[in-house]
Amino acid sequence: MARGRCLYLYLVRADPKIVSYTGADREPGVLFPGRPLSFMNSDLSHLPEAHRADLARVVEMVRAEVKDAEMVILFGSFARGEWKSETDLPPPDERRSGHPSDYDILVITTNPESGGDTATWNELGRQTRGRGMQGAGFQTHARFIGYDIDSFNERLADGRYFHTDIVKEGIMLYDSGNVKLGEIEEISSERRQALAREYFEEGMATATSFFENFEFRLTKDDTKNAAFQLHQAAEGAYKTILLVFTHYSPHEHFLETLGDEAGKYVPSVAGIFAKETPEDRQRFEDLDYAYIGARYDRNYSIGRADLEILARSVRELLDRARTACETALQTFGSDQE
Repeated sequence: MARGRCLYLYLVRADPKIVSYTGADREPGVLFPGRPLSFMNSDLSHLPEAHRADLARVVEMVRAEVKDAEMVILFGSFARGEWKSETDLPPPDERRSGHPSDYDILVITTNPESGGDTATWNELGRQTRGRGMQGAGFQTHARFIGYDIDSFNERLADGRYFHTDIVKEGIMLYDSGNVKLGEIEEISSERRQALAREYFEEGMATATSFFENFEFRLTKDDTKNAAFQLHQAAEGAYKTILLVFTHYSPHEHFLETLGDEAGKYVPSVAGIFAKETPEDRQRFEDLDYAYIGARYDRNYSIGRADLEILARSVRELLDRARTACETALQTFGSDQE
């Protein structure tokens, strides 16, 4: 029987110092002197000076606005070293790829009220938006999310991949030393089963909704938008499989890559898109490119007939994913020991 991947939290221990940043008005290498770091990585040496300066200002903004901010953590592409700046992309009128990467910022608070105050996080993000950040001098804008420490640690203990990824890959920008992120051990088979069912129900509902949106856009002859919706339906089906069987969803949008990974757990979805002829291959590549092209490439186009052929494969993918996941969920309680 297929088995879910055991979930562990691998911790990276860092020296007790604050994020590396050299500013004219600060002691070299210290952002907030005397503030101890937690066990997370704190090294920003992979980022250019301008981005490190941005992040120092982000921390200052958070601390000024959120009085019980205990930790500020950078996660996402800038933490992983995979970001794209405006200078990495073609001019907007020639662009066939996405937009510049954002700073993804997690703020850990003491109180649930401030952690869940989305108005504050939206306002902080608004202050960093706009070309040239409207005179604020930021290289790109920031997106903020907040959790109180108890809620975040509960999700770590649950083994939720989004939260464990932040701790494994994130970079601590500020730590008051007043709270600690929890460590997690392998979760029980019962909890893995419950999480798998939650991922399945949410994932399939979302993927199905994208497919319904595709059908609606196609009735309006909006083939460009329809292609994006169809791509998202296929992506959602693949990621639901991966979440159910591994409790992990990769930072990936390419259908070919996701299909190869999902096929390891559900062989019936492998090869679900025809690729035998040059026409088949081009049709699939047009769908795979729709994640970017349908949104950012003004020259992107795909015909209605091709979308109808692809839709039959995506509908079959959704059906097979649903059947395989439902079957697996019936076995996880006894087999995932």
